[in-house]
Amino acid sequence: MLTVFLSSTSKDLENCRDAAYHAIEGLHGYHCVRMEDFGSWDEAPDDFCRAKVAECDVFICLAGPLYGSIAPAGSSYTEREFQAAVDHSKPCLVFMTAEDFPLPANLIESDESRQRQLAFRKTLATGRIVTRFSSPNEASIKVVQAIRNWEASRAAGLPTQASLLASQINSVSYRVAVLNESKTVSDDEVRAAVVALQKQVHDDFAPAWGVDAELTFVPRDSKPQAGSWWLALADKSDYEGAVAYHSITAEGLPYVKISAASARQQNWPWSMAASHDLLEMLANPRLNLTVLVSEDNAQTGRIYIREICDPVASPDCAHKIGGIVVSDFVYPAWFESFRAPGSTQFDHASHVSAPLEVAADSYVTYCDFKASSGWQPVFGQQRLYKAKTAKRKVAMRKRVRKRN
Repeated sequence: MLTVFLSSTSKDLENCRDAAYHAIEGLHGYHCVRMEDFGSWDEAPDDFCRAKVAECDVFICLAGPLYGSIAPAGSSYTEREFQAAVDHSKPCLVFMTAEDFPLPANLIESDESRQRQLAFRKTLATGRIVTRFSSPNEASIKVVQAIRNWEASRAAGLPTQASLLASQINSVSYRVAVLNESKTVSDDEVRAAVVALQKQVHDDFAPAWGVDAELTFVPRDSKPQAGSWWLALADKSDYEGAVAYHSITAEGLPYVKISAASARQQNWPWSMAASHDLLEMLANPRLNLTVLVSEDNAQTGRIYIREICDPVASPDCAHKIGGIVVSDFVYPAWFESFRAPGSTQFDHASHVSAPLEVAADSYVTYCDFKASSGWQPVFGQQRLYKAKTAKRKVAMRKRVRKRN
């Protein structure tokens, strides 16, 4: 029997917490524990709960809008329980409420608590993939899926997505200037979009892809800081009908330009187009990165351009951050053809469930290839020639010595 410790605040997530608890209890071979089930004990609740976390096999955290009650140590009980799971190297499956999750006015916390919860949510999302939920039913379904995926990864001996993320090189961070060159979209609209895009990059994209960025809004008729990548919003495209195109700045740095008019013609919110091409610029700055997916014989397969938003490009796959429409995007696992369907999360908003799957009204770009003799090594000819020449010179010197 495996034990799952369920941690969350209760006032804002009571129904979701109960739904997740009963879903876990309904799984064969699992038992769920949570604070309210412990009864009366002659021990401080903080110490007791942290000890129970240390005994569990899996730690599940539901993070809502509330920070919750503060433990004597100075952090919320939920944050203390999460830290205990990290300290004891427990598998941590994290679920967060969606941006539009309802919160009654009487439960709104102080500004200080809200800031602490925002910081805690950012900590939870660092180095792990987070799943969003909007209702008790959705929370129960996604918790069960995550447990089954974790269970399958243990049985198959495959690395989990979290362990793959943890093994990555420390993420790099770029500076991106967001320029408003449009006369139909106000500076205030672009400012609001930049806040949402910054949150998406920090909280959702960077933990999965190991690339972060600091976005800076540049008002109309202003100049961006030197050394910045550019994301420019214009009314019309320089290329007929193109929603966006990629180029480089005068400094030779990545640059993408969005056409608000072309986006509207294709029924794309311009903020979704900006999100789409911002994330793809960060994942593939010069459009020269590809992923090889070969067949078992290693002689046939496909080469995919590493465009991470195209497979879920449909507006139906988009979601909102702070009321701003942003694009979905796939995770690195989407390109890993060895993964079984449903074995992990393949895109941020869970619109696809298998490697290389394309959502409705979306697309991918690839090239079929066929190698007549499989993969062949190619050596640097100049270096090989020099090496052979050096060997001949050594042999000649030896022969000369013998003659003397």
